[in-house]
Amino acid sequence: MYPKGSYLNSSKNLKIYDNILSCELRAIDGTYIINEKYVDLNVLYHNFNGVLTPDNYTNSYFIKLGSEQLGNCLRIIISGIIIANNLKMNVFIINNPLLREKEKKVISHFFRQYLINGNNSIDYVKLNYDNSVKYDKFYGTNYDLICEGIFTPPTNVDKFGITYSIYSIIPENMSHDLYIINKIKIYKSLRLPPILEENIKSFIDKNNLNNCIGVHIRYTDNLKDRCKIHNNFITPYDIFINKINSIDQNMNLLVCSDSNLILDKLRLRNNIIFADKCFNNNFQGLYEMYLLANCKYIIGSNSSTFSYESAFINGTNIELYENNNWKMYELEKYRDK
Repeated sequence: MYPKGSYLNSSKNLKIYDNILSCELRAIDGTYIINEKYVDLNVLYHNFNGVLTPDNYTNSYFIKLGSEQLGNCLRIIISGIIIANNLKMNVFIINNPLLREKEKKVISHFFRQYLINGNNSIDYVKLNYDNSVKYDKFYGTNYDLICEGIFTPPTNVDKFGITYSIYSIIPENMSHDLYIINKIKIYKSLRLPPILEENIKSFIDKNNLNNCIGVHIRYTDNLKDRCKIHNNFITPYDIFINKINSIDQNMNLLVCSDSNLILDKLRLRNNIIFADKCFNNNFQGLYEMYLLANCKYIIGSNSSTFSYESAFINGTNIELYENNNWKMYELEKYRDK
């Protein structure tokens, strides 16, 4: 780890302060161009014509994103960071230009020290999910809050990553309990944009959110997902309504959904509140995840990583409808470990 203010690679134009690496590039006319990059302090960088680039990618685990939405992106990245930390490897996230602007904004804010451009010049072993992960079941979609596969690293290889995965993958020598603890710790270490943090605190205080029950009803694209339909993973709307009706009417519920139709159906209920708009639409999804995370507990949608990851943000208990029954997962007991 480099101390604050040290020079890297004995180059007088590379400096690092508080995880921000700055590089000065002198132009022909004598002026300077200054580039800045958030960096991983365990990786050496060099200045290539003003572009800050890692010296090499040895002993590295690569996380390659597809065009996933926010819940999947967070699930993939944090699972990969846990695997890399367990193996004492560096982490690099290959930036995908196909990601929506919303996901790009959140990922670049939370994980910018790990981001690298997604070009084909990086030589690493691309592992297939089926060959490198042991799993009890495979449904082609998310199905378990905690573990959807056990990862076994390849031997005699120091640069590798799983080419495609939307799953929560646990290192082979790690218990479920330790995985949950590590995941909650990583979420707690993430720093929100200050204005978003203010938005969240304001909503919590205004609505006494810690005494509300959070409800997330995923009800748009999942209705067309063949894997979810075939395996009966979609929680029917009437099941949610019966669950809501079973709760004491004096208890307020925060309802979040990707479906305006669902939100409109519930607006006339006196004990239901809805998320307002945060400072920037690109962060609205993350905002609502953090609101759910600060509720008393969450009633979530099965096979929805938006529900799943919301529970890990703060170690919040979550109830999911699985195998025709509601099941409570007690994550709160791992919160302060």
